[in-house]
Amino acid sequence: MHHKMDTGARCQNAEKPLFQNNRPCWGPHSTTNRKHSFHQLIAIAGAIFSQLANAEESNLEGRGKELLDARCAHCHAIARTGESRHSAAPPFRTLARKYPIDELAESLAEGLSVGHPDMPEFVFEPDDITAILAYLNSIQEQ
Repeated sequence: MHHKMDTGARCQNAEKPLFQNNRPCWGPHSTTNRKHSFHQLIAIAGAIFSQLANAEESNLEGRGKELLDARCAHCHAIARTGESRHSAAPPFRTLARKYPIDELAESLAEGLSVGHPDMPEFVFEPDDITAILAYLNSIQEQ
């Protein structure tokens, strides 16, 4: 003789017992479980994409820092702290006080020739400009 198990306990928000036909109502065939799994999958995917975006932004900022370190750190303080080596060279963390950072793209592409009197002219490629701007935005004083 086959008996259906009914423990008296009920599924959340359901009239059916926790077990029906010897299967838990929360098992792999349950719509509640599928919805829960789908939401978990979406949450996991979102977290992965967020981490990838953060890593990409971090890599971009790192590349920007490397470019500025190679070309500008001889005179300018390029970090969040420190003083510029050249008295007329402003620390890069203060540039937003005088210039909208994103508007520096054109100057970086055409060649920076203004600044302190003995500043060499630099011209950067578009990918380098994107990295430099990402880094500069990340270090600006609030």
